[in-house]
Amino acid sequence: MDLLTSIENKRNSMAVSEQKVADYLLENYSHIESTTITRIAHSANVSTSAVLRFCKTMGYQGYKDFRFAMADYLHSQTKNTGGDVYADFFENYQQLLPKLADLPRDQIKRLIAALTNERPNFIFGVYRSAIPAQDLAYSLCDLNHLSIYSSSTVETSHYAGVINPEDTIVFFSITGSKYNFASLLAGFNDSIPKNSFLITLNPNADLSKCCSETIVLPGLINTQQSVIDLESIPTLFVESLINYMHEQ
Repeated sequence: MDLLTSIENKRNSMAVSEQKVADYLLENYSHIESTTITRIAHSANVSTSAVLRFCKTMGYQGYKDFRFAMADYLHSQTKNTGGDVYADFFENYQQLLPKLADLPRDQIKRLIAALTNERPNFIFGVYRSAIPAQDLAYSLCDLNHLSIYSSSTVETSHYAGVINPEDTIVFFSITGSKYNFASLLAGFNDSIPKNSFLITLNPNADLSKCCSETIVLPGLINTQQSVIDLESIPTLFVESLINYMHEQ
């Protein structure tokens, strides 16, 4: 069993603070080598002690041992052809771009229709998914479409009481995990707006069960055979979406 799968399997048996660490790491694992324990604690809104407890729950003596194990796993999963690494990086993008261009137009048109109606848009993305979420919200505001953005799990949970059934919700999540939005979803009491969209790289995202539409972007969510920073794919999608809206 690989390390990422092990985290997913053990997550539900962890304490709440450890689950927050697990959720953050599942979204940000590719940058583990340059991520300090303090940064993880701050980003996951927990104490450094919670990060240490998570590491021990995973079977490691401390964060240093866990970080080395994760880095070793990621390196072992990365293909090394011995060629031009610089050129290989762009070749990986070239393989993804045609798939990004072939996304179903009917889905894109429904998303645009929901984002450009007279109702407010609520756009959420935490951790590394915050960048494309913010980009979309700000770009929509520039186009005179009221859009509210949040990258905080705590802040997001308070919006359930002000979101109306006619409003539009967009979730950005690389893994499509619903845990980061659990409090918000619970606040809807099964009355989530009809115009609810998930933008993810995971075709098996559990959050898709809560949304009326799921747009799956191309990417390697279950393997680490690419050096591509996965947050760049949703960001590129947002840029293409805004351009498409502008041209229409």
